[in-house]
Amino acid sequence: MTARILFPSEMTSCDNATIKEENITGYALMRRAATSAYHYAINAELIQKNDNIAVIAGLGNNAGDGVVMAESLRRDGYDVTLYLLGEPFKRSSALNQAIEDYRAAATYHEITDETTLKQLKEIFKDHTLFIDALFGTGLTKPLKGLFKLAVNMVNTTKKPILSIDVPSGINAYNGIALNDAFKADHTLVIQTYKTGNLINDAPDYHGTIHIVDAGIKTLDFEQTRRLGPVRPDLPKRKLNTHKYNHGSLLFIGGAHGMEGAPILSASGAMRAGAGMATVLFDPTASVHKPVPLEVLSLTMHDVSEIKSHLARKDAIVFGMGLGRNTPEYADVLRMLIKESLPILVDADGLHYLKALLEEPLDFSNVLITPHLGECARLLSKKTQEIKRDPFAALDELCDKGLAVVLKGPCTIVAEKHRRVFHNYPNAALAKAGSGDVLSGLIGAFMPHMNRFEAAQTGCILQGLTARECKRIYPEESFLPTDLIKHLPDTIKMLK
Repeated sequence: MTARILFPSEMTSCDNATIKEENITGYALMRRAATSAYHYAINAELIQKNDNIAVIAGLGNNAGDGVVMAESLRRDGYDVTLYLLGEPFKRSSALNQAIEDYRAAATYHEITDETTLKQLKEIFKDHTLFIDALFGTGLTKPLKGLFKLAVNMVNTTKKPILSIDVPSGINAYNGIALNDAFKADHTLVIQTYKTGNLINDAPDYHGTIHIVDAGIKTLDFEQTRRLGPVRPDLPKRKLNTHKYNHGSLLFIGGAHGMEGAPILSASGAMRAGAGMATVLFDPTASVHKPVPLEVLSLTMHDVSEIKSHLARKDAIVFGMGLGRNTPEYADVLRMLIKESLPILVDADGLHYLKALLEEPLDFSNVLITPHLGECARLLSKKTQEIKRDPFAALDELCDKGLAVVLKGPCTIVAEKHRRVFHNYPNAALAKAGSGDVLSGLIGAFMPHMNRFEAAQTGCILQGLTARECKRIYPEESFLPTDLIKHLPDTIKMLK
């Protein structure tokens, strides 16, 4: 099975190419996909023989998938009830064909108004499994009326929900819950991931994702998107070695009150294998926080002295807790970029980078690690705009020569025409300092590999370590220092 990730529009192109190449109808392909989903669900025991199953179908081809699954369930002796929602004249032609085939063997409930649906409330309570075939990947508007009521009624039952391709109510392009959406326990994704299966609200609604091979042709597109590897390629160490063989990093940040940010970053880098980490604090810093003995720390008298600290440095991590009130840092950052050392720009460093983006600089040595809000500020947009279309934002930044780590429940590492999705959703990471640690983890590998590979390695290490921490600590009690504490366990496991 492929780990590729497509836009919904690209998946439609793949469907059409399959129909043309195999000289079949759209309905034939729909039946094949639905039958594949049915067999997968049965073999994976997502449907039990004693289930009282409800199939909730809407108006499009996703509903047709549901009707074909209902037909297969009934044929094989399962207790299934089909509910068709919406005005019949709005149904797709493929759905109408599926209904005709189903009607030959069984009856169904046709529901066109909210009053009729409300009368089924008690009957819904008797079902032990709901199959969501209300809307598929084409949904771009919030649910309303009959369809919104259906979602609320099913969610309220607290019974298991099995969605087809994407939970109804989720935008399959950007993963946003448009308002109400099915909270699936399992989602059967046909052929390959769509972007909206992974990002933004998607993890809160998909449950466990299963990829169903329906034999649909996968085309090549200009931009490649895929899931990240589950194991990083960690650098090998010789026995005859010393600290400078493993990277000497310079961390610049830590204005007054935010001194802990670069300390977290440098500590993470040391735990990830960096040979030496030096923190250069902003002149306003008052370093009362404990600095690990292994981390060298200096406080600048003036930002102009940064260049004198670049000797024997292999990479720079810039911006954690730096503050946004020192315009001279834009000049410093310009100088650092021109030095051609690998440089990671994070947090407040992005504020100073914004002023440089329109300059004719070579950004091929620069990696940035924004979250949605920071990305929005960098591009003079609103956060909601980035959330609605993170891919346009990534395109804009990558076109300038930057590599980007767009942080979120599913973090996207982007460069030129490559997009790699690192899917480690974890609410425990919603703590100040988690991003600082990630910058340190990535920085540790920048002397050893290109910026794209270093970014992926850091993301994997953080994702795996945070997942393990979640088994030890409640989400609310987790601290970013726990990542640093348990990172050796992750590295040991990977080795």
